[in-house]
Amino acid sequence: TLHLAPVVPWSPEEPHLYVATVQLSEDGREVHTETVRFGMREFTIHGAECRLNGKRVFVKAAFWEGLYPATLAHPRDPEIVRREIRLAKEAGFNLLRPWRLPPVPLILDLADEMGIMLTGSPAIACMGAWPAETPRLEQGWTRAMTEMVRRDRNHPSVVLWETSNEIMRKAMLIRRHRVSLAARNLDPTRLIIDESGGARSVWGTFAYP
Repeated sequence: TLHLAPVVPWSPEEPHLYVATVQLSEDGREVHTETVRFGMREFTIHGAECRLNGKRVFVKAAFWEGLYPATLAHPRDPEIVRREIRLAKEAGFNLLRPWRLPPVPLILDLADEMGIMLTGSPAIACMGAWPAETPRLEQGWTRAMTEMVRRDRNHPSVVLWETSNEIMRKAMLIRRHRVSLAARNLDPTRLIIDESGGARSVWGTFAYP
């Protein structure tokens, strides 16, 4: 338990970060030390308003492809990511949605540092045909979701979780609620949206097979 008074909140305008150093000792001898940065903030919805640290915020979000030609998901140079975040903020955006995969830790660290909110989403892209319906579908989906939450839940830039991308099959619709509850058990503080919403807005009265 840490007592921080007064707390300096994290926000895109003032991305204040704390530094925590934890030492593991055995018989009075230090065996391991870990140092991490973290931020303190609250992101909630009240009626039709989004609020960040108790103040109304108008969310201006953008889709972030995050594909890097040399390495696919991990940029070869942190300055590439810095430039992407800087350009997004200069364009007026305050939230980015990385597409169909959890960002690598480097990207999360830079988002914390530079002040951009993120959506956390596992590498589950339905879009009609995927993933294949197997006996272990829900188990794999739940594992992907919960491992992402455990890894990323201490990043202040991540303000909400998304369970999947464009669900269009009844079998996935049935399972997504249980996946959401598994994430909720690990993180009772963040909003969870059950999917990206593309299937609802694009397909309208889509007839589920």
